Amino acid sequence: METHSLNYKNNYKNNYKNKILIVDDNPNNLKVLSGALADCDWDILVAVDGESAIEQAIYSRPDLIFLDVMMPVMDGFTACQVLKNTAETREIPIIFMTSLSDSLDKVKGFELGAVDYITKPFDRDEVMARVKTHLHINHLTRQIQEQNQKLQNFNLELERRVKERTLALSNAIEELQALQTQLLQREQRLAYEAVHDTLTGLPNRAWLMKRLHYLIAQN
Repeated sequence: METHSLNYKNNYKNNYKNKILIVDDNPNNLKVLSGALADCDWDILVAVDGESAIEQAIYSRPDLIFLDVMMPVMDGFTACQVLKNTAETREIPIIFMTSLSDSLDKVKGFELGAVDYITKPFDRDEVMARVKTHLHINHLTRQIQEQNQKLQNFNLELERRVKERTLALSNAIEELQALQTQLLQREQRLAYEAVHDTLTGLPNRAWLMKRLHYLIAQN
């Protein structure tokens, strides 16, 4: 089981290239962080403000976003809120980058939907560990969502087939009941015609003989 899981991960890694969006208005921070991630086989995207980050996230659908807290025009908190309220980007994990030591700011980031944070100056090993962890979690989350969607589709298809089968059975029962009614009417008609004249509708010889035998038996 472990070997199968490992092979699946390797196949996924070989067939899919993760995209990471780094958002920071400081070119030096962009250079340092993108340089730290350069050794891995990931596509690195950059944005210098919150507005362009949102546009690029919607267009590129990155697998992970590094988002600076302190930026002009639109700060990281506002950008995060927009991303989490946008259908195309709400599932993308966000890691805040901050030099702030105030725990309230970190709590605010988590409340807005961020999954983690890193502090400046960056520690490369810490950054790599957090990136790999959240990419893996994101991959597993997508797997679960895909399986849930498949299960939902299967249930819908099963429900559709059950309805079709139920309708077919209901129609078959109605047809059988109609046929039984027709057969009963036919039997009643044949029984009547067996003892009545078809032209006059009066009892025929067969009925008279049957009646005579009945009366004799009674006496």
